[in-house]
Amino acid sequence: MDEADQLCTNVAIVNKGKLVAVGCPSRLKSTILGGEVIQLKANESIENVRNALTNSREVVSIATVKSANIVRVYVNQSEEALPIILKTLLERKIEITSVDVKKPSLEDVFMHYTGEVLNVQDMDHS
Repeated sequence: MDEADQLCTNVAIVNKGKLVAVGCPSRLKSTILGGEVIQLKANESIENVRNALTNSREVVSIATVKSANIVRVYVNQSEEALPIILKTLLERKIEITSVDVKKPSLEDVFMHYTGEVLNVQDMDHS
């Protein structure tokens, strides 16, 4: 997906034989609700992390990669949302081992339109 992002002027996303999105990579990435992604890795159940953040005003949506114990939190303003998210998790005694803030990738776009993850079989998206 990184190569497609850098080299292609247009990208088409096909899901189960149906065209679900087409456009230039930057436009497709701008369609993701929550313009930034906070990726959290936890020592414990990612469902606990998901449940702790589900009703947070700052969170637009949440996706989990179960095999890697990763939670992807989609937000509009990471610099405002991150301290609130970390405080919420600390209050619930949920230990986070790593935090990464990034812009949505074409993989995030693929997940958004298909509900599936490339190369990772056990991801939930909601």
